[in-house]
Amino acid sequence: HDYANPRTSYYVANFNVPVMDQLHDHAKDEYRSKVREPMDLGKVENELRGGRLTGAWQAYDKMDLVFANAVLYHRDIEHEQSQRIAKCGQHLRRFLRWVA
Repeated sequence: HDYANPRTSYYVANFNVPVMDQLHDHAKDEYRSKVREPMDLGKVENELRGGRLTGAWQAYDKMDLVFANAVLYHRDIEHEQSQRIAKCGQHLRRFLRWVA
């Protein structure tokens, strides 16, 4: 799917860096109020490489959290980019479950 292709979709690249680094200042409080545990794929990779995730299911849970957070934050924002990120998160959660 085009949402999940890292070569053609900048939406996937957004999952690799902290969301707080990508938001405008006015949106950061809203993000904090909706998302209890921020997570990004870069952090998951660092935790894997650092040995802080000891099993496949821990890694699965962290990756699922990345995509769940994207859906949670973006689904109610009526902006095309936010809606595409929410759909991308939904698609990647389904793909992750399928792979597991």
